[in-house]
Amino acid sequence: PLLVTNHSPVNNQKIITPYTKLKVFTNREALCRYSTYQNQNYDTMKSFLYTGTMEHEETLTGLAQKPYTYYIKCEESSGAVAEDKVLFNVDLPPTAQVDLSSSLPLKTGITTVTLKTSEYVIEPTLKYVLGNSGPHQIILSNLDSSGSLWGGTLFISNSENWTSGYFLFSATDISGNLGTTITGGKSFLIDSVAPNAPE
Repeated sequence: PLLVTNHSPVNNQKIITPYTKLKVFTNREALCRYSTYQNQNYDTMKSFLYTGTMEHEETLTGLAQKPYTYYIKCEESSGAVAEDKVLFNVDLPPTAQVDLSSSLPLKTGITTVTLKTSEYVIEPTLKYVLGNSGPHQIILSNLDSSGSLWGGTLFISNSENWTSGYFLFSATDISGNLGTTITGGKSFLIDSVAPNAPE
C-alpha cells in the first residue's frame, strides 16, 4: 500500500523561526496535499509546491507563536490514498520595540527609554552606540508584572557632537530563546550642538 514513511518537522519539534520547510516522504510516487483542517477533502487541500515523486516539499511562512497541526493526504495514480499529520510548535525568540520620551532629534540631557518586548523575558539588556562611542549600557528596571515592559534613561551631554545613535538589544525568554531584534525605534537622531550665542 501507499505509505507516508517520514516527515519533517518531526512531531512536537520546536521551530524558532516564522517559517519552516514541510517535507513528506512516501514509499511510492504520489501527489501530496496538506491542510490545517482535519478531514478536509483531498481535492480542496493545498498541493505541495514540489510533489509527484517520493519526496514532497512546501515552505510554510507567516507562522505565529503557537502549536500547529498539518494534515497530509497523498494519492497515487491508482487512486490509493495515504494520510498522516505533522505536529510542531512555533516558539519565536523575543523581539523589542524602543520608545523615547523626547521627540527626535534628541537634545542634550536625560531621555527616558521604554523597552517593550514581544513576550515575558528574563533580564533584558539594552545598550546604545553614539557614532563610534559605545556601546553604553542602559540600566533597566521592570515597569510592570508582565515581564515585557522595561524602563531606563539615556544621557547625552553637549560635549558629544554625534548626529545619530542606535540601540542594541538582547533578552532570553522562559524557553531559553535568545532574541536580539529591535522591530521599532532602533536608531535615533541627535542635535547636541548648543546654538550660537547672539552677537
